[in-house]
Amino acid sequence: MSDANEAEVQAMARKVSKEVPAAGAPGRRAILIVKYCRGRLGGSAWELTVVQRARAAGREVIVIDGDEVSKTMRTYYPTGSPGAALVPDGSDVAAFKELMLEQMTLMAADGKARVVDVSGGSRDLDDVLAELDLPVFCQDYGIDLLVVAMLGENREDFNHVVKAIEAGFVRPENLLLVLNHGVLGKKNPEAAFLPITDDQRYKDLVACGARVMHMPNLPVLDKMRAARVDGYATAASAKMPDGSFQPIWQNMAKRWLTTMEQEFADAGITDLLP
Repeated sequence: MSDANEAEVQAMARKVSKEVPAAGAPGRRAILIVKYCRGRLGGSAWELTVVQRARAAGREVIVIDGDEVSKTMRTYYPTGSPGAALVPDGSDVAAFKELMLEQMTLMAADGKARVVDVSGGSRDLDDVLAELDLPVFCQDYGIDLLVVAMLGENREDFNHVVKAIEAGFVRPENLLLVLNHGVLGKKNPEAAFLPITDDQRYKDLVACGARVMHMPNLPVLDKMRAARVDGYATAASAKMPDGSFQPIWQNMAKRWLTTMEQEFADAGITDLLP
């Protein structure tokens, strides 16, 4: 890594560390982040970025991977590795529910941030939300709750979230709507998202406290994930763990993370994130 790149990344880490107090610091509440959206909308990528962001700044975050389809978190953080993802003992709903109930009990005591990945559109999370009533549980135990709903241009993506609101699984004040440019291809985001952002139900959710952010397109995201590289490590150095040299990945990752940081700030969630 060149001296210039090292200084730039260190400056970014100091900025993030300064903005977000460490877990357990006075006035810092634990946060539970759960993904609630249909599949293939970039939810795992968003959560992975948040985990890498926290760990790049030296903050602890516990990862729970109940996504039996993509298995992103357990692949990035396999059993036996530092910060390994917690995985249910089985692939059924009961195993996932047992792990969630166990971790919620621990979270009420240890105050450590947790990020939960689960299969898009899965009924597993519906069952857990209905049984545990996470909004009330988190409120009672001083835990911040952020439910992340990724959106593409398909109105069914949004309808899926609205049904959760109507069922009482999710509350608007705990909701983060993420408009993902990366699933639009070459379409203009402003026009592509209009059927959703012009929907009165969307406007009502925002008026009731739902936060909104945009997730910019990262053209090399799929290649980076296939190589299992860390976004922040890639932004810091063009030299990959396998010894290859990827200056394009580094340049794109730096610009993407800078934009994401601004989106976090604009959505008002910088102080909430792990």
